[in-house]
Amino acid sequence: MAVPILTPYVAQHRACEERTRALTGDASFDRAFRGGVALSVGEAVDAALGQVAGQVAARPSRTRATSSTALSRRELEIARLVAEGLTNREIASRLFISSRTVDTHVTNMLNKLGIGSRTQLARWVE
Repeated sequence: MAVPILTPYVAQHRACEERTRALTGDASFDRAFRGGVALSVGEAVDAALGQVAGQVAARPSRTRATSSTALSRRELEIARLVAEGLTNREIASRLFISSRTVDTHVTNMLNKLGIGSRTQLARWVE
């Protein structure tokens, strides 16, 4: 699945792609690109985190959460928006809450789930 590059990053992306093509050659780059586009979001996250296929992913199981650590309805809503790739500011705008409130919810979710990044949270949502 190809992901569109955000406008502020297009020039940087093109420069990186040109350097990579120069280092690997067009055929190798194109082969790797096609392989990357074929990955699911979860597989792409695993690849980005350097996890080897076949190994158990380092993400918490949803079934491990107890009633005391289960996410609230609002936290689940925010977690889904994080998984969609929205920034805290975009989430805040969509939900009509402050960006600081979103920050707090994200921090609380990371702590409840015992994970350390938004990427892992997005992977957990899958």
